[in-house]
Amino acid sequence: MTFNELNRIMEEKFGSMRLADIAREFDVTPQVVSNWKSRDQVPYKYVKILRKKITGQKNQRFATDTESDIITYNLGNREVSDQIDFLEIIRFLWSSIIKNKILFVLIPALITFYQVINLLFYVDPEYTSTARILPGSSNNKDRISGFAAQFGISVGPNPSDFSAAELYPDVIKSKELLKVLLSRRFNTIRFGNNKTLLQIITGHDDKSDNIKKDLLVYKGVRILKNKMIRISTSRISPLIDVSVNTFEPKLARDLVKAIIEELDTLQNNFKISRIKEKRIFIENRVAELDIDLNEAEEILKKFREANRNINSSPALLLEESRYERELMVLTQLYITLKNEYEQMQIEEVEESRMFVVLDEPEAPFKKTGPNRTKIVISYLLFGIIVSAGLVTLKNWMQLNWQKIIKPLFFT
Repeated sequence: MTFNELNRIMEEKFGSMRLADIAREFDVTPQVVSNWKSRDQVPYKYVKILRKKITGQKNQRFATDTESDIITYNLGNREVSDQIDFLEIIRFLWSSIIKNKILFVLIPALITFYQVINLLFYVDPEYTSTARILPGSSNNKDRISGFAAQFGISVGPNPSDFSAAELYPDVIKSKELLKVLLSRRFNTIRFGNNKTLLQIITGHDDKSDNIKKDLLVYKGVRILKNKMIRISTSRISPLIDVSVNTFEPKLARDLVKAIIEELDTLQNNFKISRIKEKRIFIENRVAELDIDLNEAEEILKKFREANRNINSSPALLLEESRYERELMVLTQLYITLKNEYEQMQIEEVEESRMFVVLDEPEAPFKKTGPNRTKIVISYLLFGIIVSAGLVTLKNWMQLNWQKIIKPLFFT
């Protein structure tokens, strides 16, 4: 019911024109009535109250049946029409489907048939191979952690160390490692043997000009990073799952193995470069200490030769003690650096993995995707929705062609 209708009925039946009078009749504030006026609509709850008030009037029982029907219609026509609108939409939709049932069936059938053909002949199957690795700890971090633990300090993973578990996803998906993978060669049934991964995933020969090759490498890196390689980590465990999706099971397994090998090589190169820098520094420092140690020994030797009887002189004893202390400090530092230097040489030639492969990758026996049943059902539902919309639009255009559409476009 609109506010104008309410205002007219209140004026005719109750003599109320002001907002305050109307508010008093419905036991609400004038502000509420003002909101009805601004929206030009009265809530259905108050329409029912108005009906009861009209029915309860004494002079209303002498009104004719026709007048009562008119009042009832004026009060409830908007609410009844709101309920009828939804039913009318359903009826109109159903009638549109019945009138165009061939079109309604044909559209979902064509969409579904297209997707079935696409899945059978153009969409590659997916095979997933997974390896589980456990990141290790470097010797340097262990030594630092052990030293700090003596003072009650807890040292977490070093963010600049490749052994930190949280860095593995970024390291594996780094451009440097992915570019090396693209240059490795694999054997496949579809493309033949001894083909680079770049040729396999892009379908182009990598023996081209530099600009085109750079574009192919960029494309290959994106495919590997976004579609083929997946890294799964856990907050409660340092274990990391490395998975690869490809169109052949053997290729999936070989690619996971290649990722593990290249990760091991990248970490070892990083470790060796750090060890080499440290070894060079220690080597230079040992050479400097060797000179300082010889000088300190020579000074102590000359002091003792010049002062054979120093027991009776406290000043000479104190000076000798200082020379001996300086020599002892240099000797201890020299021994420590020598031991560290030998350790660096051992670690430099040592080739040990910084992680442990708990589950080796295997060639999968079953396809992991795509889920053809789910895809076909989803496309069938999509086709039904599109078909229902088209037949409804077609039916509406036929019914309103002369009255609305034709005058709108052909006048």
